[in-house]
Amino acid sequence: MHPQHQTQLTYGWILKGERKTIATVAGRRHLNIIGAICLNGHRFVYQQADRVNAPAIATFLVKLRRLNPGKYVIHLIWDNAGYHRDKNIQKFADGLGIKLHYLPPYSPNLNGTIMENAT
Repeated sequence: MHPQHQTQLTYGWILKGERKTIATVAGRRHLNIIGAICLNGHRFVYQQADRVNAPAIATFLVKLRRLNPGKYVIHLIWDNAGYHRDKNIQKFADGLGIKLHYLPPYSPNLNGTIMENAT
């Protein structure tokens, strides 16, 4: 996810001919978080990243496997972002014993990442 802290005006009333000053934050800073929720125990695993891209996703997948050792498969349900669909990431995940499941396109109400342990 990519939360942002910046002013976003939607509407308001200002007298005709007047200018209104709106306080804003300095700059546009992003906080990039890669995370997953384990459905067995509701543990939350996350990692902050400078950029969310294929290398950051690969690092996160390694972290998931290290936190969940064993021969069972980890199932990840995630959206269709380009870095999730990357063929190298798919092969990398498979090599770690992580099965990837993709949400259907155009399902903004379902976007997110869920981790489930399965035997």
